[in-house]
This record gives sequence, structure tokens and C-alpha cells, in this order.
Amino acid sequence: MLKVRLVGADTCRRYQLMREIVLDEAARANIEIALVEENEAIGILKYRTVNLPMLFIGGEKIAQGNPPSRRKAQQCLRVAPFFGV
Repeated sequence: MLKVRLVGADTCRRYQLMREIVLDEAARANIEIALVEENEAIGILKYRTVNLPMLFIGGEKIAQGNPPSRRKAQQCLRVAPFFGV
């Protein structure tokens, strides 16, 4: 299972688009993911940035501020290391 972390406010339009992209592309590639969403202020503060949302796939940050393209998300999902959750 691939760990995907999404950090930011779930009411943000860009956050919602990142979420949609990663879920759609994982389903399209038939990759099982564990989506961890950090929406609370305490969880967000540990990243020490105001440039949100952020998307991590397999522990690597692939997008910050603006959503990645669907192609980039798909490529990152395919090459990311899988971790037990």
C-alpha cells in the first residue's frame, strides 16, 4: 500500500483538486493508497510553511501550493516506494 499525505485546509479549492487528482489517478492505475489528510492546525504547523496545500507521495513532496498535473501525479504514484501502513 502506498502512503499519500495531503496537508492543508480541506475547504481550499486547490486542496480539493489535489485530493481528486491523486484519488482518480491511483484508481486509474489500480494502485492501492492510504490517504492521510492533515487538516488540523497542529498537524499543519509542523511543516513550517504558509504555502499550502502540500502533497506527498511515498514520503516525497510532489506539489506545494498548486496541484500537480494528472500526468505528474500518475508518474509519482507508479515510481514511489510502497510502505506498510
